Amino acid sequence: MNASDPKTFRYYKDLEDGKLGYVKVYDKHLIKAPIWAYPRESDALMPRMVILQRETKSPSPL
Repeated sequence: MNASDPKTFRYYKDLEDGKLGYVKVYDKHLIKAPIWAYPRESDALMPRMVILQRETKSPSPL
C-alpha cells in the first residue's frame, strides 16, 4: 500500500484489515503482466488485485 497522506493510509489499512465492514473475496499477486497487457510495465500500478465484498449480517432470530 502506498499512500502519502496518513488519513488515506489509515483508511486503506482499515479497509484491508476488515474494520470497515468488508471482507476480501479475492487477493492475488501477479508475478509478471500477462502478454496482452499494455504497457508491459507501469510504475502506477501495483502487481496486486483485491476484490472486497460487503459483509453480510445474519438475520437475527425471532
